[in-house]
Amino acid sequence: MVVYIDVVFLLNALLDGLLLYFTGYLAGAERKPARLLLASCAGGLYAALAFVPPADVLTAWPLRLPAAAGLVLLAYGRAGKYRRLLLVFLGLSCLLAGAVIACGAAVSLDLYRGGAYLLPVGLEVLAPAAAGCFGLLTWFGRGQLRHQVEGTLAEGVLELAGVRVSFRALRDSGNTLCDPLTGAPVLVMEGAFLAPFLPEAVQECLSPPCLVRPEETLETLRALCPAAQARLLPYRSVGTCAGMLLLCTAAQARIGAYRTEKLPVALSPTAVSESKEYDALWGGPVV
Repeated sequence: MVVYIDVVFLLNALLDGLLLYFTGYLAGAERKPARLLLASCAGGLYAALAFVPPADVLTAWPLRLPAAAGLVLLAYGRAGKYRRLLLVFLGLSCLLAGAVIACGAAVSLDLYRGGAYLLPVGLEVLAPAAAGCFGLLTWFGRGQLRHQVEGTLAEGVLELAGVRVSFRALRDSGNTLCDPLTGAPVLVMEGAFLAPFLPEAVQECLSPPCLVRPEETLETLRALCPAAQARLLPYRSVGTCAGMLLLCTAAQARIGAYRTEKLPVALSPTAVSESKEYDALWGGPVV
């Protein structure tokens, strides 16, 4: 296979740029185009050195880890998330390299050599393929995967009316809803998620039409399930001057490593996550 240094530079700069972009995306770091462009060019230059003796010694295996650390440093600086960024970048790089090596073995082509990616196609094919990969990674990297990497999803368990409910909560720093009686942070949970865990007679009270009118549902829920200790919670939000939510009290709960008793749980008539990535919103502590 004939290797063209300019093609090696462009291909690897493009791939390193994609990897660095999604490293920041998954790690929740700010992505600055100028720094990403500089780091991408440095990555392309490093890959090209593998085919230019005697500089090819710089791409030896022992030096690849410091090189990767340097690319992340160029792209994001010494941010507080640097270690996380480096680990994510290494993970994505290993995943891509493994996939390319496997594809090369399947078609009997050497597509990865000396730490550099090789692709026997022109830029007219490479550019649309890169755009497609970018779109695919954007779709794949959204939602729960990103929340898991960022640590914004917390597993939780609560005990309400004698039943245990496991759920996933999004750590929402913008959720400052508190119980006016105790000052405790309130867990906002989708009513339709909680309903199937409770007795059949109570489930209708937690349906969206009933939760939209909590003042009309309150007495019925109190009569059917006194253990829930139901009451009304006033709230304000963007686009809503004032409103009421149906509030129940969990006897005990755990959210992440945080444990508490008598946790106030506000029941939302609408979904807290359209894609069902989580079941509740939590603005309180998790440790």
